[in-house]
Order: sequence, then structure tokens, then C-alpha cells
Amino acid sequence: MSRWGVHYPKYYTAWKKQAEADLRKQVTTQYTGRVSVCIECTEAPPASDSKRRREERLESGWPRGDVDNLAKAILDAMTAAGVWLDDAQVVELTCRKRYGDACCTTVRVARL
Repeated sequence: MSRWGVHYPKYYTAWKKQAEADLRKQVTTQYTGRVSVCIECTEAPPASDSKRRREERLESGWPRGDVDNLAKAILDAMTAAGVWLDDAQVVELTCRKRYGDACCTTVRVARL
């Protein structure tokens, strides 16, 4: 954090803007009470990996990056998109990151 506030890289700002737009298209109801959120982030192994290394990653590896930062970015995008009034409504959170065949993020929200 700098003296003038938080600085977000350009790639993060672009990702968040796209995520907000996608969420606005998909979410039709705003949650008003307590919610439970389950996030699963799937990332494809690097294309430069050998076949053996790719298999190893798919079996037991995990992508780079802190899972708490992934969750924060997704929750912030959901708040900005109006999925709920405030992410303080999230009282239960599960977040998982893994390697898979393709990049994908799945978010499930349940009222409590």
C-alpha cells in the first residue's frame, strides 16, 4: 500500500471489470441476508510443461498465488456487481485452487 492508497496492477483492474460485467449478466437476485460462498478456481498447467510435468501438476500440484487473495478478488467483484450489499454478509467461505484441463472459476452462493 502506498501513501496515496492501494495500487492495483492493470491486469487485475481489467480482470475485475470483466468479472463484474459477467456477474451482472448471470446474477438476477441481490442477496440481502447471511450467505455461504464456495469458490473453486481451476487453472490449466503452463503450455510449456512437458507431458510428465503436466501429469504431475494435474495429480498433486497447485497453482501459484495465495488462495485468500483469489477469494478477496472474487468477493470484491461480486460486491461491485451488486450480488449482495456488502461482503460482510459472507459468514461462511470455502475457497479451493487446483490445476485442471482449462481455466475456470465456479462460485456457489447459498442463503443461510
